[in-house]
Amino acid sequence: MRSALLTLALSFTLLSIGATQERPLPDYETFARQVKKQLATDEARQSGYTFNERRIEQRLDASGRTTEEAVKVFEVYPGLPGEDRYRRLIEEDGRPVPPDKLAQLDRERQRDVESYARKLSSGPEREKATRAIEKERSRARGRGRRHLPCLRHPHDKT
Repeated sequence: MRSALLTLALSFTLLSIGATQERPLPDYETFARQVKKQLATDEARQSGYTFNERRIEQRLDASGRTTEEAVKVFEVYPGLPGEDRYRRLIEEDGRPVPPDKLAQLDRERQRDVESYARKLSSGPEREKATRAIEKERSRARGRGRRHLPCLRHPHDKT
């Protein structure tokens, strides 16, 4: 009796192991398409946020050693339509950008925004700007693919 119960318990255990096997991996092209779609929506969501970005720029010699290094901190704002994002330099190599330089950059940006607003106020220019915006949006969707070169496969036609 005891051996029959042990055999029965072992049978149930083996059956349950077989039933909980992992599913096979998804098709590569389907998976890559889903990842690209998700990245595009993430990019669209994030484009409305303001944040600080720290960027380290390095120049390398032929042997790969760093010859120059610059650390820049930017305030990143949503860009105008057709523009990726607006980056306002606030610090360079640990030193804040001087207030007069910031004021000059702010005036230049204000002129760009006002120029864009004037273009939108006229009828033909508004239509042209709308077409340019749509073109940039479609290019931005395509740009999402370039952000993941590791997901590209030799057989990936997209």
